[in-house]
Amino acid sequence: MDNVWPVSLFVRRVLFVPADLTYDYFMFFFENPHVHWSNSVLSGFLPYPYDQGIAKLIGEFNGSGAAANNGFISSGFAHAGLMGVIFYSFVFAIFVIMLEKYSNGLPLWFSISVTVVPLRSAIVSSDLFTVILTHGLLVTLIIILLFRNNRFRCTLSKFKES
Repeated sequence: MDNVWPVSLFVRRVLFVPADLTYDYFMFFFENPHVHWSNSVLSGFLPYPYDQGIAKLIGEFNGSGAAANNGFISSGFAHAGLMGVIFYSFVFAIFVIMLEKYSNGLPLWFSISVTVVPLRSAIVSSDLFTVILTHGLLVTLIIILLFRNNRFRCTLSKFKES
């Protein structure tokens, strides 16, 4: 029990690294051009202003050289500054409100088990549109909507009894 390394690593990675990376994103994109989604959905319409991806760019900026992925706040700022943060926060809030509304009446363990990974990804490690499309946030919403159906709810309650 004298080894504090695992707890230290967890606390550092969950609390301090995301905050530090958010600061790095804000500092870099405060003084450099925003990407305006030119690295994703608008890549066919807008030129991407950098020679490497955003995460690698921030890793070079902060001296680590690592891919410095971060959550939707940093990503929103990288795309469009304060307006990007407001836009991403609005979209994220809509998803959270829908998840809360539609998971009402489902077992808490089920709601948590299907939402924790995509929500964690959005908050601390990925761009919001990436989380929606490839990390499962949209699929999570669809699963919750499907399980609101009585046929699926019966299956879920049978699973709980066993």
